[in-house]
Amino acid sequence: MVAGRKVVSELVQGDATAASMAREVAPFLTDPALRESKSHDLLDVRRRLGDPGASGRVARMALDMIGGVE
Repeated sequence: MVAGRKVVSELVQGDATAASMAREVAPFLTDPALRESKSHDLLDVRRRLGDPGASGRVARMALDMIGGVE
């Protein structure tokens, strides 16, 4: 969501099995170009999130947008 495109698969709850994780990680072990590309993508996501506390800043922005409380 932050990147505006899929960077890596998100394995949540029941989808986070050993087999699914192995399937997702395997290409990174054998493809240096893919590893480099995704590394750059993840660095971009980190840059967009900014300093630690991003979730708090996003929550504050959401409250401000809906006229939330202090």
